[in-house]
Amino acid sequence: MYTHTVKSLSEWHRMPGHMNYDDILRLQSATEGMIVTQQQVRTCTTCLENKLTRTPKSLDNRPPHATKSLERIHTDVCGPIEPSSREGYRYIINFIDEYSSMLFHVFHAYERRNKPSTQKLPRRYSTIRTAKGSTQ
Repeated sequence: MYTHTVKSLSEWHRMPGHMNYDDILRLQSATEGMIVTQQQVRTCTTCLENKLTRTPKSLDNRPPHATKSLERIHTDVCGPIEPSSREGYRYIINFIDEYSSMLFHVFHAYERRNKPSTQKLPRRYSTIRTAKGSTQ
C-alpha cells in the first residue's frame, strides 16, 4: 500500500530546505507517491535573500598581522563541560598566538568572573583578542 503526498511545487521547494525546482520535478518522476501540483515556478524570497552578496570588509580596517611572538593573542573559553575531567576541570581557555599559531590551554575547575587568572603566560603580551572584543 502506497501513500500519496500532494503538495504544490513551492511547498515541496520549502520542505527539503529550499531544493532546486528542477530537482524536485526530477525527484517526482523517480519516486512513487510524490505528486507535485501547480508546477509554475515562483520566486522564493528566502532564496533570493540568501543569494545576495555582502560587500566585502575593507582590508584597510584590519590591524596588521602580528610581527613577533605574543604580540597579539586570540582567546576563547569553552565550558562548562559535562562530565568534568578526573581532575574536576569543567572549563578550557584556549590562547592562540597570532604570529606562531601556537596554542596554549588553561584548564579551570570552575568559572571565575572578573578575577585574574593565577596562571601566567610566558612573557608580556601586547593585545589579547576575545570573542566579545579585545583588550590591550
